[in-house]
Amino acid sequence: MDILINEDIPVSLWDDLLKKNLHASPFQSRQYYNFFNSVKGFNATAIAVADGEVLKALAVVTIQQGKGLAAFFTKRGIIYGGPLTEDDCPEALDILLKKVREHTGDRVIYTEARNLSDFSSLRGVFINNGYTFVPWLNYRVDTRDMDLMKKRISSSRLRQIKKARQQSVICQEARNPEEILLFYRMLKELYKKRLHKPLPSEEFFVKFHEAKLGIYLLVWHEDKIIGGIMCPLLEGRAVYEFYVCGLDDVVVQFIRTKRKRG
Repeated sequence: MDILINEDIPVSLWDDLLKKNLHASPFQSRQYYNFFNSVKGFNATAIAVADGEVLKALAVVTIQQGKGLAAFFTKRGIIYGGPLTEDDCPEALDILLKKVREHTGDRVIYTEARNLSDFSSLRGVFINNGYTFVPWLNYRVDTRDMDLMKKRISSSRLRQIKKARQQSVICQEARNPEEILLFYRMLKELYKKRLHKPLPSEEFFVKFHEAKLGIYLLVWHEDKIIGGIMCPLLEGRAVYEFYVCGLDDVVVQFIRTKRKRG
């Protein structure tokens, strides 16, 4: 098997792998590879394992770091969505992970594969390459049937949605960069006060919108944004949650007002 890097990966084979692969997510697409390389503070490398004219495994490895003195100690490699590989081809994944490790080397303090689907059949390959398995809860919701979706939502939650609509709470797609920046400032406040984790710059969120990699859904009440979510899209297949937040104080006040009105 051969190793291909960045522009050496044929576009047609890359797109074909994304269409057919069980573990496909938008984060392993060429569009996201280009996006990660367009934002300050990010650097991405695409690594593929090829068997003739077929790609057997692929990963987009992003290297990120914080600012100032903490930059060295926060430099990390992340494979968003996990690598693209087939469950019946552990050899290709093994070759891929060894090349990822060779690529990142001592440039990062750790490398993390944020798998979004079930890699349990390949867990041994990850462990043999120095990875530690950390259980993480992911929800996958079938949205093909609206009536079936509603049946899976609790009656109390449906009542909350109905009451929110009655109180002029609406959810709509972001229309311009100004609205995205309002969402970003709310998200930044959440990370600063509660999560205490690094957050990409506002450039990351604006360029995501400009590159049309997904959508922002914003929750409005009385002409104010009180919540929102950043959703990457894998066209025709899935919508993903990337960043989400809400204004607790506004929501609490909204609930109190609702109760007073009966």
